[in-house]
Amino acid sequence: MDSRYTSVNPPQVEIICAAPADHTRLVSIWEASVRSTHDFLDPEDIAFYRDFIVGGALETLEVYCVKVHAEICGFLGLTGDCLEMLFIAPEHFNKGLGTLLLQFAIGKGIRTLEVNEQNQAAFNFYQHSGFQITARKPVDGFNKPYPILTLKLWDSMQK
Repeated sequence: MDSRYTSVNPPQVEIICAAPADHTRLVSIWEASVRSTHDFLDPEDIAFYRDFIVGGALETLEVYCVKVHAEICGFLGLTGDCLEMLFIAPEHFNKGLGTLLLQFAIGKGIRTLEVNEQNQAAFNFYQHSGFQITARKPVDGFNKPYPILTLKLWDSMQK
């Protein structure tokens, strides 16, 4: 855990499988995180993507939450060896939770992910964590004008 998240009483941190009852909190984290990090998105597109997530996207993924003192502070979604999403509540940015979740996902076997090209902080985070660009798409999966980079974990590129 990142040392910035330690104190006299270190937080109790755990990663657990998300339950359907957690989905409202996960959507709330997703939206707050996106509004903090995706300034390139039009407000209408944020609403579009939110509706997509609320409409059942989480149910199609293997979803895990990171909890600090029993409060959900972030989550990730996996499909096979692909990280589909990783979001941290903005008040928990830069405390090591994203790294903790990514390391957990790598331990679960993820080797690929996609990231918005315009989200430079996320791209830098994944690149620093050992991922490299293998492809670029000029639009996202909904044909919206947000370029997507496909990244692959460096050690898996050697095989």
